[in-house]
Amino acid sequence: MLEPRLRGTDQSSLEINLRKLASSIELKPDFLILGEFSPHSIGEKTQRILERSFPFWVERPYSKTFQEFRVRIYSQVPLILKKELLLDWAPPYIPKEKQQAYREVWKSPVSGGRRFDRSYFRFAFSMNGQEYHLLPLHLLCPWKKLKLDSANTSRAILGQSGQETMRNGFVDLLAKLSTAIEVERQDNPWFYQAKNFRIALESDDGIDLSKDKVILIGDMNIPNSLLTAIHPEMDWVENSNYKFLKGGFQDAFDETEPTYPSKTASGMVKGFPSLKIDHAFVNNFQVEAGEVLKWKGSDHYAIYLIGH
Repeated sequence: MLEPRLRGTDQSSLEINLRKLASSIELKPDFLILGEFSPHSIGEKTQRILERSFPFWVERPYSKTFQEFRVRIYSQVPLILKKELLLDWAPPYIPKEKQQAYREVWKSPVSGGRRFDRSYFRFAFSMNGQEYHLLPLHLLCPWKKLKLDSANTSRAILGQSGQETMRNGFVDLLAKLSTAIEVERQDNPWFYQAKNFRIALESDDGIDLSKDKVILIGDMNIPNSLLTAIHPEMDWVENSNYKFLKGGFQDAFDETEPTYPSKTASGMVKGFPSLKIDHAFVNNFQVEAGEVLKWKGSDHYAIYLIGH
């Protein structure tokens, strides 16, 4: 799983790694999942190599209102889209006008709330006589709003003429503390979307979680550890919202090696703590190995999973 946000010369670095992976006899995966995919994510040469290496590929936009970014999956076997539905991110069971007011509060100052729109996808495939369900998931990210709020707070406290270094440090501290607090709360757009995902999963009559092999993978935008959201060296404590999303699934990665932000990340993610927010949760699936690939070219590192 990788989000190929490419910047400058890093584009060539990432594309070289993708081409090497696709051409490797030992490492070529059965599935290559690209999140936040757009027509400009990879060049024509890389795309031709991927299409030669993977006989099948599918692509779906994140939602009908958010077409710019998509999930693209290259695969060695046919993938059949079995279910797709929009995941709301406003509180359920309240009047529609209050839901809309809630959305207005959380809308991104830059792109609007449509960037919060995501979908539940379930693909089915067969391999070696076994049936599997693949659920690529990218939940919304409200945490960047906290950094903007922190910047406004720091200006109010330190003033516009405050020393830039001090103000930037204060912004970073407030952003880390705000994020650490918010990811534990159950009154934010992320939680409501995660809740709607769990409802969609558990009500999906095409899956029997008691026996079916299910792979849930992607950028969940939630750290598995609360305290490492403040500082990576602090003791590991499992985040309650991470546990809620995972449910009865197994985390394919025992370690908490960060996947975000990468060293090539820039802009609003600067100053955020190193977090593991890209996850692979599995159900009735035997994990053999998992690794974080520290490739250049994306604000996330890729995750690589082996199992059956």
